Amino acid sequence: MRSAVPVAICAIAFALALSPGDASAATTKKAKTSKAAKSSASKPTAKAKASHSSKGTTRKSSSKPGPVAALLPELSQSQLDVSQLVQIGNAACEFAQSVDVEPDTTRFGAFRVKFNNKVYKMVPEATATGAVRLFDPSAGIVWLQIPVKSMLMNMNAGQRMVDACTQPAQRSAQSEAEARSRAAAARLSAQAAAIAEGATPNAPAEPSDQPLPLLRN
Repeated sequence: MRSAVPVAICAIAFALALSPGDASAATTKKAKTSKAAKSSASKPTAKAKASHSSKGTTRKSSSKPGPVAALLPELSQSQLDVSQLVQIGNAACEFAQSVDVEPDTTRFGAFRVKFNNKVYKMVPEATATGAVRLFDPSAGIVWLQIPVKSMLMNMNAGQRMVDACTQPAQRSAQSEAEARSRAAAARLSAQAAAIAEGATPNAPAEPSDQPLPLLRN
């Protein structure tokens, strides 16, 4: 009994030492702490919520197809026929310049023509003369190919950008044309010399109008 009395007295003294406001504050703090713990346990954290939202957004976006890129119109059959005649590769031009012609890998039948560090995306076009014509409608640039040479022209400005461009096949055609021209000039010179000397140039025999004699047995 004697040992229990001092303990009880200490407890009563401690309770009396606390003011009513301190006791109320301690009780309120304890209640708020308990409520916050329950709230944090019942609600997901901001990080978890953001992660969940992000995952949901990814699934939603993956279920829908992406935007469809605008497709260029397909080339006509006549354009595809012309594309088979285009000479590709490097073309040596006048004044030590050059033009590169390569197929456009992003569009069948189209070409990429590069000159002076600029690339023009061109499509073939049929012509009445039989010349091969490539045209970039956005820039107004034309690549014109004939048997013995090619040229690059600016249709908007109405002027040639570079001329006398040749590729291996065109150089061969040019050599053959020059050889034929020299041969024709040589024949004309020979005929002129024969006429000057009074000789009659060789001419094909004309058919006779006289009837053939009858054969007798």
